[in-house]
Amino acid sequence: MATSELFTGEKDAPKPGHDPSGHRSRLRARLVGGGEDALADHEVIEYLLMTAIPRKDVKPLARTLITRFGSLAGVLNADARTLANAVVARGWIPAERLVHYKLHAEIDMRHAEEFYRVIAPGWDVPTRRYHIEQGLELGSYVLDRLYRDLAEHARGG
Repeated sequence: MATSELFTGEKDAPKPGHDPSGHRSRLRARLVGGGEDALADHEVIEYLLMTAIPRKDVKPLARTLITRFGSLAGVLNADARTLANAVVARGWIPAERLVHYKLHAEIDMRHAEEFYRVIAPGWDVPTRRYHIEQGLELGSYVLDRLYRDLAEHARGG
């Protein structure tokens, strides 16, 4: 299925010879029983989506989001409006039920504006830019560590 089709609302058809029954259980078991690399990035997104969108094949959307935003961190840091539009376009949630996403979209925009207002004056100064980049890397590390710690906790560790 082409990436552009994922946002059209067309229904996903299982691939010939592919039996999706039990997929969610297997994914959950791998998350709980596996190591820190138990799930690929798209599977982490798939797992998060499947908890919010029951009884739908969310793997194509998860793969598209990883492709579109470049990484797991990119998806997790994407603005809520973009993610909500993708979900509504698929017909998984009616637009009128997206109060949560609308609120987050407003907060994301405000946060982005404030963030850029703070970093913009220092971006062209090499030493300040270095510190900004270090802060962004630290944020990525913290999100990664949070996921790994949650996975470890889920396994009973």
